Amino acid sequence: MINAAGATLDEISEWGGNVTFAASGEQGDLMRDRRADAIFNSLFVGHSSILQIADAIDMVLLPVSNETANKVADDFGIISYTIPGGAYDWNNSDVLTVSLSAHLFALNNYPEQRVEEITTALLNNLCSLQMVHTAMRPLKPDLMISSNIVPYHPGAIAEYTSAGMGYGRS
Repeated sequence: MINAAGATLDEISEWGGNVTFAASGEQGDLMRDRRADAIFNSLFVGHSSILQIADAIDMVLLPVSNETANKVADDFGIISYTIPGGAYDWNNSDVLTVSLSAHLFALNNYPEQRVEEITTALLNNLCSLQMVHTAMRPLKPDLMISSNIVPYHPGAIAEYTSAGMGYGRS
């Protein structure tokens, strides 16, 4: 993201800044303790880490430009995403960013029948998956078959096809 926005880690250092790589929990601690001024993370909208930081300090979401979002999306095979205004009590404006996708991986030699069963279970229990977190509510079958980053397992393709759905790259 930094590179796509036109900066480098070296330039940030030259400008007097410092980049620290840390997990979500540590990022939250660094922000709450005011040892970090900004964080970059790929968390669900409404994730507890963000809410905990916002309970401790005033926060704002920083958008990226269309050009930056498109570059990152193209480079990593993900999509741009707009966090809607009002998603947080403290943010009233839409904020452009990028969204990572989630993939369930299996070895290509994993039994086709087993992958079909797993895919069937995912499709049949979509409501339960959507209830895991509010950010999972948009999960729909068409999203499940939209990836073109990695090939789908033959068992998943077979199940999506038998369910009357298309599929991503095979």
